Amino acid sequence: VMETKDGDINYDNVTPLVSDLALELDLNEGQNSRVLGTDIFIKTLEVHDLTGQGCLGGPLGCADRAEFEVSKHLVRKKITLFSPQSIGVKEDKKDIADAFGYQLTLLSIHDKKVTLRVEIVQ
Repeated sequence: VMETKDGDINYDNVTPLVSDLALELDLNEGQNSRVLGTDIFIKTLEVHDLTGQGCLGGPLGCADRAEFEVSKHLVRKKITLFSPQSIGVKEDKKDIADAFGYQLTLLSIHDKKVTLRVEIVQ
């Protein structure tokens, strides 16, 4: 994965290949990353770690979530994924979204950093 921030190339946080069809990426809020071996870019727009900020759940739980912009050529798609640790997220599959033939799964949120799995949709 080639990671870019403000146009600079950074190889410090390159995540290893998980399988032939999936990658796991560690992304910071504001970071724009090209997914190596694909023609997509993923930009982490906002990360909301309410649990990490002391949210105790309440009647609706803590809606930990991250907002992304996935782009392919000149087309962009905004998606919001919820933390799989939040109440009801796994059951409703709110931690998963499809974009441009790829499935994006939010694995974790910590502070302003997320771990995202990118897989080819078959």
